[in-house]
Amino acid sequence: MKDGKKDRLAVYLLWAFGIAWILQIAAGMMFRAGAGLAYSALLAVSMFAPLLAAVLSGAGIKGMGWKPRIKGNIRWIMGAWFVPAILGTIS
Repeated sequence: MKDGKKDRLAVYLLWAFGIAWILQIAAGMMFRAGAGLAYSALLAVSMFAPLLAAVLSGAGIKGMGWKPRIKGNIRWIMGAWFVPAILGTIS
């Protein structure tokens, strides 16, 4: 790997882990305080830490090669989106 790519990767990892850890520590504090909704919300937001880190580090997300095929797969997409929320609610 070239030095520029190593530097960019290091910056990305610092941002990703830093953001995720801060949010998860805050979520733990909310859980101890009895704020279950804030706890869940912070954990949900922490899942976007890698995306935010990619934007902040300049790694870029353009040209990743991922193009979703929505046509014909809408049932699976909606299932992947809603089933975890439903199962989490009823458990």
